[in-house]
Amino acid sequence: MIKGQLEEIDYMNAQRLSMKLTWVQWTACIALSAGALPVAIESLVFQGVSLSYQLAGISLAIAIILGWLAWAFMRFVFLPVHLSHFVKKQASPDRYFEMSWNTEEIVIHSENGRQSIPWSSFVKWREDQRIFLLYLPDDLMMFVPKRFFQNDESIAAFGKAMRAESGAA
Repeated sequence: MIKGQLEEIDYMNAQRLSMKLTWVQWTACIALSAGALPVAIESLVFQGVSLSYQLAGISLAIAIILGWLAWAFMRFVFLPVHLSHFVKKQASPDRYFEMSWNTEEIVIHSENGRQSIPWSSFVKWREDQRIFLLYLPDDLMMFVPKRFFQNDESIAAFGKAMRAESGAA
């Protein structure tokens, strides 16, 4: 059993892990940028290139730069501000809860009552050094900060149950 109160940083950690790109996604983004940028530069540098090819090169270079800037803005500016407003708008963002689990389900008790979620309801999961994310259908997610656990053994026990019992791979 774990007990705790969610804080703004927990929401931030959950969103960052949810948005985290896999190594395949990073490789694809970097490969596309690295492959397209030389084409864009070539169209601008070499003489005798048609105007339409130069415009395509300029557009491609701008798209690559704007894409990376948009990603950085979303990650480091928009997400923190948006989550801060979201947490402040909640009726009781620091609501206390207790959570327990067994081989069948996760049970959550809070001032709003009791909720039971079968492990088989989860379609995907992720974890990092700070948090567990458990995804439900329709892009809903439940997160469990690792700071709520008493020790490393209880973290390992929850992780083992999550991997073994959930319907996710």
